[in-house]
Amino acid sequence: ARLSGESRHRYRSLLEQCRRILGMSEALEENSLGNFRDVRTRSLNQLLGIFLRLLSSRDTIREHLSQLDRSALAREIEGLEQRLAEADPTTALARSLEGTLDIQRKRLDNHQRALDSLAVINAELERIERQVQLIREESAVGARPEALSFHLDSVAGTMRVPSRQCQRSVL
Repeated sequence: ARLSGESRHRYRSLLEQCRRILGMSEALEENSLGNFRDVRTRSLNQLLGIFLRLLSSRDTIREHLSQLDRSALAREIEGLEQRLAEADPTTALARSLEGTLDIQRKRLDNHQRALDSLAVINAELERIERQVQLIREESAVGARPEALSFHLDSVAGTMRVPSRQCQRSVL
């Protein structure tokens, strides 16, 4: 409920893709792959959980960034630097200006870190969406009997489980 409308839409879209994958898994389960669906369900739930946390972080960072005017902060830093240059360095005023200047520089650094974090989060969100698309495509390919072996190897690789372990667990 705390997510922005865009984030809720994006989450629902990924959730729907995951449900489609599980629907395909049910069809595969009829071909004696019972435990495979459980593994896939856990993996998809983990991806959805990570995706949701990333969306929440992204919304929080965006909210923070919207409340800070970077150019106004940079102008304020310039003004403080000018005032500090004109002040007697031995006075309490100079110490106060130095402290304020340090705070404002840290705020500017935080703003840049927030922008950097936002870029990473956006890349991770896209990566998860593409991963789910890949799993869905592999599931569709795997629904054909002649591609079943390829499907198992592909999904096992996606889940970072060696294919021999995956085959042992479902046979």
